[in-house]
Amino acid sequence: MSQTPPPPDPARAAAVPAHDSRPEPAPVVEFQPLGRLVPLVPGQTLLELAEGSGVGLEATCGGQGTCGKCKVRPETPADLPTAAELKLLGATAAEGYRLACRARPTGGGRVWVPPESRRQQQVILTTGKAMESELAPALAAYDLEVPPASLGGGQSHQERVLRHLEEIAGPPPGPWRAPLDLLRDLGPALEAQEGRVGAVVADASRILDVSPGWGAPCLGLAVDLGTTTVVAFLHDLRDGKSLAVKAEMNPQIVRGGDVISRITHCQEDPNGLAELAGQARECIDRLARAACAEAGVEPERIMECVVVGNTAMHHI
Repeated sequence: MSQTPPPPDPARAAAVPAHDSRPEPAPVVEFQPLGRLVPLVPGQTLLELAEGSGVGLEATCGGQGTCGKCKVRPETPADLPTAAELKLLGATAAEGYRLACRARPTGGGRVWVPPESRRQQQVILTTGKAMESELAPALAAYDLEVPPASLGGGQSHQERVLRHLEEIAGPPPGPWRAPLDLLRDLGPALEAQEGRVGAVVADASRILDVSPGWGAPCLGLAVDLGTTTVVAFLHDLRDGKSLAVKAEMNPQIVRGGDVISRITHCQEDPNGLAELAGQARECIDRLARAACAEAGVEPERIMECVVVGNTAMHHI
C-alpha cells in the first residue's frame, strides 16, 4: 500500500525564504604572498588598490606608467595592456606580468607581487654627531608664584601675572600679547595651586601658555621633511635635551619617489597640492604623537615646531 505524504508544515514553510535576498559579496583582490585582501573597486588600478590596503609597491614615477617598477603577476581578469606597457614589461609580459599602475582588474582573484616590486624598508638616519652649543631658544619657560588678589589691589588676573612675569623676565620689548582663550583661563590656573603657575613666552613678549604648577614641559619639535623620509626630533626647550626621535617614509611617495613626479601630480590634478600637503601634515602629526608617547608627555606641550626641507617640499 502506498502512503500519502503528510501536508507541508506552514510554519516551517514560512521560516524558509523562497530565495536568498542578501547582496552578493564584492569580488576581492588578494595580494600574495602578503596575504592582503582588498575589495574590488571598479575602475581602480592594482596600484591604487594596493595603496589602499597598505601594500607598498615601487612606483618611482608616481603611477604614470613610465618607470616600470610596479610589475605584478595577476591571476584576476583585467583590461588588456597597451603597447607602451608591453614595451616596459619586455619579456616578462609573456609570463603574465602587468604594471600595477596600468592594470585595471574586472574581477576578483590573486595578484602575485615579486620581491623586486615591493617597496623596501629604507634605513632612515636618525642619529648624528653631538656638539656643545649655547642654547638661545626663541621660547622661555618661567615658574611664577603670583600673589593672591587683595580687596584693595584692584588688579585683574592678567595684570598680576604680567607684573610678576616682568619682575622675573624683565620688561618686554613691546606690548604683552596673549590669545583670548588663555586670558579666560587665568583665573582657574591661578586658583588650582595657589598662584603657582608656569608661563611660556615667545620672542620675550608673546605669552603662549599659562598652566597650573611648576616644571611643566616646554617642548620643541624639529622635523626633517625629506623627499623620501621624514624624521621628527622632540626636545625639551628648558635644557635642550633630546627626548625622542621618530621617523617614517614620506607618505607622498605614492605620488612618485622624486619631486618632479609630485610637482607634475600637483599640476595635473586640481586636488593634488591639497592631497600632498595633507599627507605631510598628517605624517608630522603622527610622528609628534609617537615621540610624545615615548617620552611620556602630552602633545599639547609642544610649543614650537621647526620644519626643514628642500624647495619642493617647502612649497608643497
